[in-house]
Amino acid sequence: MRPRRSKNDNHPHSSNNPDMHPVARRWLSRLAMAFIVIAAVLAWEGYQSATGRRGPVPQWRILLYFLAAAMAVTLGLEGLRQRHRRHEDDEVPPPPNPES
Repeated sequence: MRPRRSKNDNHPHSSNNPDMHPVARRWLSRLAMAFIVIAAVLAWEGYQSATGRRGPVPQWRILLYFLAAAMAVTLGLEGLRQRHRRHEDDEVPPPPNPES
């Protein structure tokens, strides 16, 4: 039986993951909304191609549109997650001292 991981372990999906460089997290969070917009455009193009409004389009291209849209949504949601999460390497000023 495997030992249980604690929440402080470096799980691949945790914000403490050392594999994700702070610069990569920063850019992913900055580009989150752009990825979501790109996903919407790709899904729209896939829909337009699937309904025949773009003329004859090969099936592999339609599949590629939807696959790329799914990947862009995934990157966008991960960017939003990184944007709204605190990290240990972020510089957060200490709270003001109420006694001063």
